[in-house]
Amino acid sequence: MAALAQNIDSHVTSTPDNFKIKEVESLQDVRDYGNVMASVFEPFDEEAVIFYETIGRCYKKGPDVEMFVGYINNNPVAICFCIKADGVSGVYDIVTNPDFQKRGVGTFMTKIAIEHLKRKKCHVIGMQASHEGIGIYKKLGFINFGEFKVYSNKHMIIER
Repeated sequence: MAALAQNIDSHVTSTPDNFKIKEVESLQDVRDYGNVMASVFEPFDEEAVIFYETIGRCYKKGPDVEMFVGYINNNPVAICFCIKADGVSGVYDIVTNPDFQKRGVGTFMTKIAIEHLKRKKCHVIGMQASHEGIGIYKKLGFINFGEFKVYSNKHMIIER
């Protein structure tokens, strides 16, 4: 999905109660990011936590790559990741902990990310949408350009 930034609705009409958003800057922020990502897998995916903790040791916030964590009552509940290059950008990893879904948290995070990219002068914003989120993104002004399959062979991994 993608759209011209000017055609995307990023106007925030309300903020979820007790919500704050933070740019990832510390290893603890990266752990929070990984925990939210892992929360959407059944069962909870410890490998996702390990993955983000590993990249967290290398991650440096920069002008073209930014990660955000949304908190409700200081508990990490939502994440998103923004990347930009030459006026084109993407919003990825828009994830909300299942215990906080259907409350507008994911939409709020998406709008904050879009507004952030608009301030950085991005003219085109793209994203990969799940079936659960595609309707929300269409309402915001994104256009679906196609579909791709995600394959996993995680079931083939043998623990030693």
